[in-house]
Amino acid sequence: MTSRPSIAFARFAVPKKGSVFVLAANDGGLGDPAKACDPAKTLERAFPVADFSGKFAGLVEVLAPEGTSLDRLVAVGAGKISGLDDYAWLKLGGTIAASLRKATEVAVMLDLPGADVGGRQAAQLAAGILLRSYAFDKYKTKKDNGDGQRDGNKAEPKKPVKVTIHTADPA
Repeated sequence: MTSRPSIAFARFAVPKKGSVFVLAANDGGLGDPAKACDPAKTLERAFPVADFSGKFAGLVEVLAPEGTSLDRLVAVGAGKISGLDDYAWLKLGGTIAASLRKATEVAVMLDLPGADVGGRQAAQLAAGILLRSYAFDKYKTKKDNGDGQRDGNKAEPKKPVKVTIHTADPA
């Protein structure tokens, strides 16, 4: 089976490396922690180019954002604040997990202007990440390594991704 991501919770802090996911409201508004991760305002410039309006589960990805040492900066649309229930937070976690790709360190800034984001929402987001990253591949056939032999135990296990969800109250 694939390795499960490790999830931790922390107070808001600007990460030094890795990928950062920020939430954007329906009008494309970002919270203060998200703006701190983007000092050169590259997301503001990318939103009109990508036709991003903050629609639910919409994504804008900036590789190697200017003014930071981050690998990626990704804005995830949260849609209308009034429509954010437990299921919506679960789906947002799944959207984030689907776009992790080959990242090894990920930070999620769980701040949304105009929304009350607490422990319940953080837990739902984390559950969505875990559910989306699950893969049952126990019975899949192993690939040939070129000489007709099965590549049984030679494959190195993939290093699990470390996801840190930054929130106002990590407890």
